[in-house]
Amino acid sequence: MSTKLSTLGDILQSMPSGTESPIALTIRDEQRSYSEFRRRAEQAGERIATDVTRGARIGLLSTDRFESFELLFAAAYAAAVMTPLNLKLAAAELEYIVNDAEVQILFVEKQFYPLVEAFEARLQRRPTIIALDGEHARWPAYRAWRESAPTPLGVRPATRDDVVAQLYTSGTTGRPKGVQLPHRSFFAVHDAMRDAGETWFLWQPGDIGLLNLPFFHVGSAWWVTSCFAAGCELVVIPAFNPTEVLQAIGKHRVTRLGFVPAMLQMVLADPLAKQTDFSSVRQCFYGGSPIASTLLYRAQRRMGCDFGQFYGMTETGNAVLLLRPEDHRSTDQGLLRAAGKPFAGVEVKCVDREGRAVPPGTVGEICIKSESNMVGYWRLPRETAETLREGWIHSGDGGYIDENGYVFITDRIKDMVICAGENIYPAEVEEALLKHPAVAEAAVIGVPHEHWGEVVKAFVVVQPGTSPRAAELIDHARRDIAEYKLPRSIDFVSTLPRNSMGKVRRAELRAPYWQARERQVN
Repeated sequence: MSTKLSTLGDILQSMPSGTESPIALTIRDEQRSYSEFRRRAEQAGERIATDVTRGARIGLLSTDRFESFELLFAAAYAAAVMTPLNLKLAAAELEYIVNDAEVQILFVEKQFYPLVEAFEARLQRRPTIIALDGEHARWPAYRAWRESAPTPLGVRPATRDDVVAQLYTSGTTGRPKGVQLPHRSFFAVHDAMRDAGETWFLWQPGDIGLLNLPFFHVGSAWWVTSCFAAGCELVVIPAFNPTEVLQAIGKHRVTRLGFVPAMLQMVLADPLAKQTDFSSVRQCFYGGSPIASTLLYRAQRRMGCDFGQFYGMTETGNAVLLLRPEDHRSTDQGLLRAAGKPFAGVEVKCVDREGRAVPPGTVGEICIKSESNMVGYWRLPRETAETLREGWIHSGDGGYIDENGYVFITDRIKDMVICAGENIYPAEVEEALLKHPAVAEAAVIGVPHEHWGEVVKAFVVVQPGTSPRAAELIDHARRDIAEYKLPRSIDFVSTLPRNSMGKVRRAELRAPYWQARERQVN
């Protein structure tokens, strides 16, 4: 990544425009050169700049496809803010986010047309809705919309501190929060690592990366922008499928991979893994949730490449801790339980409940200071002040830093559940359950799961005289929350354990499922 690049618009403007430019994107059997990609993204950017003012939120509800990537850079070209929507969310959740962000243009893929039609009339701002695949009676088709751009106005100037993306995370109160990320979130870590001489981490000429996560995940957006900044090729799997991943590795000679552990496990379990040639792969990064040592050893033996573990949050803009390849080769097996050491330019500390730094080896809350950190939550000053304090992101994860600077995650101070790398807050699941007339009280926890890391479990107190079935409550909750957030099991109880302030003692509910485990995260 060149030092002259400081915004996503700079990346777009740095792309070659000649007829013989290299391949930027490969999606199944179709490819797009950098010059063609740049032409289309700038064209879409001109149209966005004509339709909305700078800072407007641009929504995207689509799998990863050529137009998705075009629009990410088109929004930056127009100094707008890209707001990609989680494809797994229910209609009610999507409606809330589109309203909350005050989305002015919403781009929708055909398979999601019925979902948007279900809440379109209730949208407060009534955004312009663009049909990415055309074939809609009322919404303009994307290609015609893009090609109707007027005489070029030129890229709108932006700074490293201007917000370019607004990614929504699950909320502790049951409502998603819009994390505002500036341009610098996508550059700071790479710049600092290069300046520190850790060039092994950077994209190299000829690298071919594989993307199998939609870029409403911050790690995927970071992967895309850093790949394009280096002029490398990105092979995209629009919807994760382990067989398709393995076929792409062999066919395209992929050099860089990234997974959440649940995905890596499915890839290695696929019968095709025994026949796949992994010799082109030089690096495999994983993150999103802790990895089982048995899975890591199996991956190391089968793939034979360097491994690196990322730790980060949407609020930190991207990864902030890295367990480096040499750590994975260490004879100290306990080191594999570490989340890693800070990237160059990142500071990490552990603090007690009063916010005071604790000594090495003492468990506290993990806090991160980085130039990549978010600007704040969209229109949520109180929540921003709780999470971002004097430049430090308070992660909600409990852990400690050893005498060598390695960070170990031991527990989750917040109640968040991580299922296959997806964050789930109990409050939003409980709210959905409480809408059923037979539910008097509900409490949700995460319990260990062999494949997904954790899954949701609910405890329910029913209204007197009612006897709902678990399946009935789960089906009812499905109306309001995404499938992956639904409880996998429900226990009906007479009371919920509460402290003197009336708060549910989740630790007591969790204890039977986690007592035999060294860490309280899985």
